[in-house]
Amino acid sequence: MTSPAPGHARALHELLLECLDRYLELTESTLIAPLHDPLVPGLEACARFFEDLSALKSTDPGRHGCLMINSATQLGSGDPEVAHRFHRYRVALNTGFCAALTRARTAGASAPKGAEDLLLAVALAINLEARASNPSGVSRMSQSAGSIVATWG
Repeated sequence: MTSPAPGHARALHELLLECLDRYLELTESTLIAPLHDPLVPGLEACARFFEDLSALKSTDPGRHGCLMINSATQLGSGDPEVAHRFHRYRVALNTGFCAALTRARTAGASAPKGAEDLLLAVALAINLEARASNPSGVSRMSQSAGSIVATWG
């Protein structure tokens, strides 16, 4: 198999970057936005995030993880533009968890310091489980995350 011509390779790379940007927009508007909703109690928003993520991963078993995780693991270290988009993805998730946990703590929850980072790590791990085509792992990890979040109430 031959490599694409330089012009075609750049066009393909630009298409990938556009896809990653759109993927981030969709993720922010569907999965992450509820974490910022001031009308939803913070711990409930976090638990729902993992329920929604698990449901999303189980609706189409042919989906292998998430486009952002897959792109970052395949290209991120050698492609600064992909790495930048993965960074934006992680920041968006972390900011969402921070917003929800701030509401929860204000309401008296006992979420430990660094809980945002733990939830981010679990969200990324769930996507890796999906990449490995392990639906039972996705379900178990999502349920575990919800159980941990519940203990902070």
